[in-house]
Amino acid sequence: EKGYWLEMNGDNDTQSLKLYEQAIRLSPRWVLANYFAGRSNGYIHNPDKAITYFKNAIDLDSSFLPTYLALGQSFNKGTKEGNFWFEKYVEKMKEYIRNHPGKVPVTYYNYLGNSLSCLGRWEEAEDALLVGEALSNHSYYRIYSNLGFVYRAMKKYEDSAKAFKKAISLSPLT
Repeated sequence: EKGYWLEMNGDNDTQSLKLYEQAIRLSPRWVLANYFAGRSNGYIHNPDKAITYFKNAIDLDSSFLPTYLALGQSFNKGTKEGNFWFEKYVEKMKEYIRNHPGKVPVTYYNYLGNSLSCLGRWEEAEDALLVGEALSNHSYYRIYSNLGFVYRAMKKYEDSAKAFKKAISLSPLT
């Protein structure tokens, strides 16, 4: 937990990585330690090591979906490897949504929309983000930020501007 706190509060990535690696040594089957070690490695610009930690996390628990998203983000957008992991994430997230109707958090729709966007599947991304928007009672700024990018890619410039303005009004300092 201390490593996560350090990472989320902008403190020393190297220190948080050391704590995650210590956690892995003490509990090698702990998925979260592998996942966050991968995230720390990615932030420290060692994507190969990050990918190793993410793949370890999937080997330990293939149902922990954030790892698939992190793997997609570990590769350059549009690469074969990145697209593979984004596709895996989309597939697993859609299955999760089917199996847990009415119990899916807003952030999951945001991540799904973001992943679909990275794959250039704009209409599907828009649909996922709009579900998230409704579930959030129009209050989650990241949904609007992602919608802004999706609408821009779809050449819906007025909708894009509205979405970005809404994101700014909900969270002016981010």
